[in-house]
Amino acid sequence: PEELKEASEASGLPIHGVVNGSVNDIQGAVDRALLYGSNSVLLVAGRGGDNKSYADNYKEKQLLIRRAIPYAEEKKILLLVENVWNNFLLSPLEMARYLDELDSPMVGAYFDIGNVVRFAWPEHWIPVLGKHIKKLDVKEYSRDKQNNEGLWKGFNVDIGDGSIDWAAVRKELKVINYSGWATAEVGAGGREHLADVAARMDKVLDLA
Repeated sequence: PEELKEASEASGLPIHGVVNGSVNDIQGAVDRALLYGSNSVLLVAGRGGDNKSYADNYKEKQLLIRRAIPYAEEKKILLLVENVWNNFLLSPLEMARYLDELDSPMVGAYFDIGNVVRFAWPEHWIPVLGKHIKKLDVKEYSRDKQNNEGLWKGFNVDIGDGSIDWAAVRKELKVINYSGWATAEVGAGGREHLADVAARMDKVLDLA
């Protein structure tokens, strides 16, 4: 952690958020965010499966987050639930309800635009989640690759070259007055690759 902090300070590249590897240790993730000068912790709220009922999963993970809220509020660190491929919170209405029930200004959504394309449309999620969206993950997804090569192969496409209607996404983000971080969740690489990623992000978000 100290090495990452020093690298951030030396390069001028901020670490704007951290990912909590264990929902059970949210307070530790909040402390790590404070160390880096970050303002958020990304959470994965539960996981659907055979070992625990959907309802029990819903209640238990909510309870863990609720217990961490006072500390997050004290430290002014956002707790942001991401929509991921975990067979849980499968619609924007359900996710909005989940967040509403936690009832804290420090709890929100880390909306992953590409993660919903497999079964829905991100521009339909944005107006429902609305004010809950505090940060964005940006990646692409191709339904053609999903159908012809396999489910996970849908992610093997560069930003802007898949099935996402970016104009529609931008329109809905504007309606909710979104302003904040948009993080490219893509594979690492050298300067040429990163320059291409940056250019693609500018294009799909109309920032160029």
